[in-house]
Amino acid sequence: MRVILLILLLVFSANIFAQNALQFAQVVDKDTLVIYQKDKINLSYTGYLKQEETKKGKILLINDTAIVIGNSFFGNNYNRKIILISDIQGVRKYSKFRQVAKFSVNIIIIAGSILLPEALGITSVVGIYSTALGASFVGLGISALVFPDKIKISKRTGWDIKILYPVVK
Repeated sequence: MRVILLILLLVFSANIFAQNALQFAQVVDKDTLVIYQKDKINLSYTGYLKQEETKKGKILLINDTAIVIGNSFFGNNYNRKIILISDIQGVRKYSKFRQVAKFSVNIIIIAGSILLPEALGITSVVGIYSTALGASFVGLGISALVFPDKIKISKRTGWDIKILYPVVK
């Protein structure tokens, strides 16, 4: 009897921590992308007046009909938006490596643009600031090309959305 109760306790405790997930699947290529809670995404959806809107952030909650997307800062969630799953038009999932790489590249670009006038031997104050500012804009523009935020997966290109119930991760 104790063994049965222990097994039931383990099964129910696994369901407590289970979460829903969104699966994007393409029938033609048999590709799938699964998005869980706490994943960072860029989401395209149909807005209030039927226009297409985008929202970047972390998935805070996935339920049967909607997802909650927002930003978090030291455990406090802010700038939340509830989006119906039927309104989702497309998504781009960001990996943790992408976030670290983009931050590192931006820091290197800014540091390089600050050190560039000295390396070129520019001594006037206006020349130093204009060279550093110009190099920063060019470098951050290149960073935006290397790390685009464009939606990759879209319903228009044949992807379907399905909810996976419950997923223990």
